[in-house]
Amino acid sequence: MNPKLKTLNPKPLPPNPLPRSDWAEATRLILCPRLGEKDEATNARKKWEEDGNIEQALRTFPHWMHVERSLLEGFKRHGKDSHKEALNCVTRNMRLMYVHAWQSGVFNRMASERVERYTLDPKH
Repeated sequence: MNPKLKTLNPKPLPPNPLPRSDWAEATRLILCPRLGEKDEATNARKKWEEDGNIEQALRTFPHWMHVERSLLEGFKRHGKDSHKEALNCVTRNMRLMYVHAWQSGVFNRMASERVERYTLDPKH
């Protein structure tokens, strides 16, 4: 691989659940633990993953985690199995941001492959 492209994610991209209307997977991905977050965010995500208690999660998730808290408020309002309705509690711009981020990943993957395939001398 071209050393200039080492910062690109070498892992295959998972299918984007939003265009496929997989609302349960979309909410799971938004609320699941992630590497490199602040401890309070990681702890809140792990607690949610363990017990799924909406009221407890709303007390645990920091106020700066707007998307996650909006999802939880949606679950509280519409029911824990109402994934689509919960996602609709997240602002449209934020929902689109997830689609755009995935599209960026696809673009980066394709650009990386194109450079790898068609660059004759990777030193230049």
